[in-house]
Amino acid sequence: MEQGEVVAEVEWPENGLTGEGDYFYATYVPLALERALDVKENYGFREIVVVLEDERLWNPAWGQLV
Repeated sequence: MEQGEVVAEVEWPENGLTGEGDYFYATYVPLALERALDVKENYGFREIVVVLEDERLWNPAWGQLV
């Protein structure tokens, strides 16, 4: 958590369209999810990893935690 907000990191592998990448800095979860979706859609990934410090911090309003 950062300033009372839940934060996450985003990471993805190299896939020929983009090199391996990440947003390895604290990003508020809604923004991290937006960035993950952007990378997924623009580079053809089936899924992107969003890393959360503790799954108990997940807010169901953000969607389904898998």
